[in-house]
Amino acid sequence: MSKLTLVTSLFDLKLREESGRRSIDEYFHFGEFLFGLDQDIIFFCDPELSERILEERRKHDRSQRTRVVPIAFEGLSIAKYLDLIKKSRPAINLNQVKDTPNYTLLGWSKFEMIERAAALNPFGASHLGWIDFGIAHVAKLDDRTSTEPFANPPENVRMHMLRYFDENDVSSCDYWDYRRGHLAGGFFLGSVQNMLALSASFWTTAEMALANNYSPTEDCIMPVVAGRDRGRFSFSYGDYEDIFFNHVRVRRGGPHLLFQMVDAGNRQAYSHNIAIGREAVASHSEGTFQCPERTLEDILMLYYIAAYWRSTHEEARRAAMYYAHMAELNPAFRDSYLARRDFVVNNFSFMNPPILLPETK
Repeated sequence: MSKLTLVTSLFDLKLREESGRRSIDEYFHFGEFLFGLDQDIIFFCDPELSERILEERRKHDRSQRTRVVPIAFEGLSIAKYLDLIKKSRPAINLNQVKDTPNYTLLGWSKFEMIERAAALNPFGASHLGWIDFGIAHVAKLDDRTSTEPFANPPENVRMHMLRYFDENDVSSCDYWDYRRGHLAGGFFLGSVQNMLALSASFWTTAEMALANNYSPTEDCIMPVVAGRDRGRFSFSYGDYEDIFFNHVRVRRGGPHLLFQMVDAGNRQAYSHNIAIGREAVASHSEGTFQCPERTLEDILMLYYIAAYWRSTHEEARRAAMYYAHMAELNPAFRDSYLARRDFVVNNFSFMNPPILLPETK
């Protein structure tokens, strides 16, 4: 039986930097999602915040599932990297107000927290999940799909892909020059063993970047690790706000999924589009994927094309048949199909026996 412990942290960078970033009170507001979660959670935090966090968990009757570990940000082992981060080059397109050296180090600290949590393991976890304390600021939440990812965590580390990437992307000579937006760093989880393996690879990659005079944020380092060791990872897809909703299955964010598929299709990354297409069809047929008909029509066509070129004609046929099914039953979808009927018919002409499509409105 899988047993998940979530790991998070809260350190007051606003106080340390006297900057315009969010206050601790704002973080506690967004942290209400975590305070109410009926999950085992380890909170690492500045010592002066520990009692306040415990009290918030008590209010929700979650004391027995809570471990608070007071530690000053300056007391973390990775504080040794701060001077090197300050001396090295950040990505060109960072937010110069928010993405300070301390903030870069804070992102890196996730992996020290994971290692500390694995060593403590107060709840006997088989799996660990990192979750940003303030993730409710960006993630869409509801009572069911926001907790669905915690129910049956996978062995492989599961991350949320915002934009397609492969090993060639993360190995390019100018990779560290820009923040690419490939992965969301706010929530990821997996078995303790694989999370520790991720952490070890993270430090190796971070030190390699520093040795080359770069100081990348953690969400730039994670794709390098995942791109070079794909077998340890699985992915959900969507925009950042879909990080919980789409973790187990595709539920929302059709336009962003389509953006990913167009980008991947232009690069002939057909396996990526097959993965999204399979999830989209499975979820839509169950009624769990809500998507504008025009967007769905595009997703299905890209799925069909990818399956035809990379998978099997049997899978391509299944994609085409679902397309035809939607064109027959859904008037809005049919209007979208009819607007480019010749293109669709030409693509489906490779199927034998032929795919039957509506002729008129």
